[in-house]
Amino acid sequence: MRMASKKDTKLISANSDAAGVVEVHEMTMEKDIMRMRAVDGLQLAAGKPLELKAGGYHLMMMDLKKQLKVGFEVQISLVFQNANGERETVYVHAPVALNKPK
Repeated sequence: MRMASKKDTKLISANSDAAGVVEVHEMTMEKDIMRMRAVDGLQLAAGKPLELKAGGYHLMMMDLKKQLKVGFEVQISLVFQNANGERETVYVHAPVALNKPK
């Protein structure tokens, strides 16, 4: 998923009816070990796209309410907050796909 904003903003949370918990995660390499951890949010600088993808920042869906099937879509709500504290929710329909190793 690629995100961009015309103004500086921050992705502060995500949720989905398909999962009990959706967290913003980061993957990093530390001494040849891949580490994954939740982050408080992601800053989006005005006019600079940010990509969520395997091996970097991504959304981790946990406590799935049912099996996700390839070819279907999952609705995810992304909540952004600007410098003034105003919040905006953006709804994304994400296709379910297999993540094939490269």
